[in-house]
Amino acid sequence: MIMEIPLAAMSSPGSPVMDLLSGVAPWIVALAVLYIVIRLAVRHGIRDADRRRADGHLKDKV
Repeated sequence: MIMEIPLAAMSSPGSPVMDLLSGVAPWIVALAVLYIVIRLAVRHGIRDADRRRADGHLKDKV
């Protein structure tokens, strides 16, 4: 006699906490990466603006 087991009974459900973490973790990582990239871009933009401002003041004085 062959016993048939439904597929739903074969899969064991994970804990709700692990389900939440596995769903939220990629979003947290993506937001952290975006935050770091944007922060670096703004920092470099400010440095470039300061450098251009300093170069412009030197040209005006000469």
